Amino acid sequence: MRWFGPILFLTILFCLIPAAEGAACAVCGRTGSRSYVSEGRHYCSRSCWEKSLPKCSVCARPLAGKYLSAAGKLYCSQRCFDTALPECSVCGSTIRGEYTVALAAEKHFFCPECAKLPHCFVCTLPARLTPLPDRRGICKTCDRDTVTDPARAETLFREVRREVDRLLGSRTPCRLEFHLVGREELNRLLGNRAEGEAGELGLYRLEQTIWQPGNRVEEKCSVYLLDHLPRERFIEVAAHELAHDWQHHAAPGLGDPVRREGFAEYVASRINLKHNRAALNNRMEQNADPVYGGGYRMIRDLARQKGWQAVVEELKRR
Repeated sequence: MRWFGPILFLTILFCLIPAAEGAACAVCGRTGSRSYVSEGRHYCSRSCWEKSLPKCSVCARPLAGKYLSAAGKLYCSQRCFDTALPECSVCGSTIRGEYTVALAAEKHFFCPECAKLPHCFVCTLPARLTPLPDRRGICKTCDRDTVTDPARAETLFREVRREVDRLLGSRTPCRLEFHLVGREELNRLLGNRAEGEAGELGLYRLEQTIWQPGNRVEEKCSVYLLDHLPRERFIEVAAHELAHDWQHHAAPGLGDPVRREGFAEYVASRINLKHNRAALNNRMEQNADPVYGGGYRMIRDLARQKGWQAVVEELKRR
């Protein structure tokens, strides 16, 4: 919870005190037969004095007389001050006191009442939600262009896989199955992880069968994504899970969860950039989770220092 800041009411006096002739103007440098003094400085005219005054943060009007100061900014009037106040992202009201700030693709503000609303399962922001059959709720913004048709989801998933293959330089040998599922099915697959990670939107699952004799290993690789994800978030989550498939086959010795999840998040961020959705990466940049957020920033920094291909080869060696 935050406050806009203490409001101070300050005053700059209009009066100028005549001074002796010959003093240089503090603004234009000219000297004249008469000058004026304000707060120890000389001015040749009222116009030059006004140029020296601080300006309103909204309308740029010189601040003479009474003005407002809040959060390090100055305002000439209550009207200008009100335009700088945040508006609630839900109800649209001007927030004059305490408020909540949340960062998703962009910064959002919530008044105390709207901050108590239930959270959207996609963006995790408080909102007036549309209920889904499995007790999830989705906000109006996220409910635009959601992926609910299995055939459309399959096609989109295959497109993302081709993009991830090009990014990583190879395709994994496993025949990868795709499933569009609801929350209950995803939680069942997550098992004992479901309760603590109920916000997960996707899952990469590997099943191995060892056949005797000969100890022949048969693998089944699957990706499960939640239905009702917005198209852009569907692409991001699909890229994350596809990065895990690549890790299993190309870097099987990568046991560090920070590197595993950080790499998957970074791959997803690269796909976001390819689709001109850099704002989606704000969530990763600001994520305080040490595994997902910390891991993403670690891989991001390595890619900046060494280059993307060097990071890929290093993970293979691990």
